[in-house]
Amino acid sequence: MRARGGAAREGGDDGNGEDGDGCNAACVPTPMVVAYEAEAVGFEDLAVVAPPGGLVAVWVEQTRATAQRDVRLWWRTQRAGAFESTVRTLRTGFDVLGIEAARSGPDEVVVAVQTVAGIELFVVGDSDVTATRSTGDADDRDVALAPTDVGHVVAWRRRNEVWLRERTRFVGVDERVASDAVGAVSVGTRRDPMARRGAVVYESETGLRRRSFANGIPTGEARALGSDATSPSACASGDGLAYGYTEHADDFEGDVRVQFEGRHTLAGTAAREVLLELAPFEEGFVALYEDGPFQWPNVAFDDAAFLPPEVDDLRALFTRATTESRAAIAASADGVVAGLVARVDDSRYRQLVLYSLPGT
Repeated sequence: MRARGGAAREGGDDGNGEDGDGCNAACVPTPMVVAYEAEAVGFEDLAVVAPPGGLVAVWVEQTRATAQRDVRLWWRTQRAGAFESTVRTLRTGFDVLGIEAARSGPDEVVVAVQTVAGIELFVVGDSDVTATRSTGDADDRDVALAPTDVGHVVAWRRRNEVWLRERTRFVGVDERVASDAVGAVSVGTRRDPMARRGAVVYESETGLRRRSFANGIPTGEARALGSDATSPSACASGDGLAYGYTEHADDFEGDVRVQFEGRHTLAGTAAREVLLELAPFEEGFVALYEDGPFQWPNVAFDDAAFLPPEVDDLRALFTRATTESRAAIAASADGVVAGLVARVDDSRYRQLVLYSLPGT
């Protein structure tokens, strides 16, 4: 079956008959454990990326005795029909605060490491790592990333200003997008490979605002997106962009809403909804959010008619997680990949688990 012009469904077939590697011998997706916590080591953050033909997980690993934080990257790729996994340490130090990650160009991944001194960027291939220049200011916060066909864009907040940088094969130039920011920033890029267009969304004193850009240059004026909203996220969706956020106008604890093709979509109906992130899926999007009294992760799609049949298994995995969980999501032409750091069932330590939903 094909969905809205998407790729033909391949099930969970990963080219082998082994269990425990994201797909079992019957080609049914299964949870894949990437890493385990231990008594001396804990996980603090998580990002997931799905480059073509591979899977990438990035997390912060803290040594509890010393509080040293290591940024780890796990990359699984396919070579000659067989899957290979590697783990690298991108950065080590006591000043790591958080991470973000996204695709960069056709086959690389960009990782942004938030530190006490600013934001450091790493461009990673399946066999090499390149450290690019940092944003260079200790007040830089709320970094966001989005892919383009030839590189990526970076957006971040510096005090009350929002800045944008596009990286291609040439050195990018920083552009100021706004001067009225007070909180979180997100950036999304359209699928149009020639124009390299997108938008930055940010929290201001009057609510969420968005400003478009093309080829790394802001265009037009900033426009209002939501007056009583937080936690913005933007991503490619069809020929345009989807804008998601947590709205507090009707429910103080939060309702997840997404503006998509000129309409509002409610991601869920439970209490205490908080949007984590959006990712493109087929010609629409998938929203990852927390809801309910236990704040379990959950997912919602823009069109219920095109749900992958394994989505109930993913939701069941989320509800098996105990407290202190972290979740992330990514998408590719092959489907959706969800990541989870949590104690599952009665496990003593948290696990980093990936679960793949193939395209419909």
